[in-house]
Amino acid sequence: MNILVITDFFPHPFRPHEGIFVWEQVKELSKRHTIAVISPRMAYPPFRRYKTYRFPVRKIPGKEHKNGVPVFRPLYRQIPLVGEWFMPHWFFLKLLILVSKEGLAVDLIQAHWAYRAGWWAVL
Repeated sequence: MNILVITDFFPHPFRPHEGIFVWEQVKELSKRHTIAVISPRMAYPPFRRYKTYRFPVRKIPGKEHKNGVPVFRPLYRQIPLVGEWFMPHWFFLKLLILVSKEGLAVDLIQAHWAYRAGWWAVL
């Protein structure tokens, strides 16, 4: 079975512990299934309020392989207030292009968290 995992929380170089439970689940599923992971690189605005969330997202690789599992990290710009209405739709189109361009076969979408990942999976 071809499984596409969409999650906001997945380990990356600046936060290797983030979403480690998702990685453990992906590792186990990859033993019996073909898995691909899409975990967006969240780019927050340069406002003081978002200081704790900011790190150099452009230094996180856009595509990598972890133990043979392809991990795609498209850039997602988080725009406060206004962006919450249209950014998920825009990013969904970006996901469609990514899946098509990479030729990913998808039988099942596993979305972690209802907002954003679940939203994209439903669309």
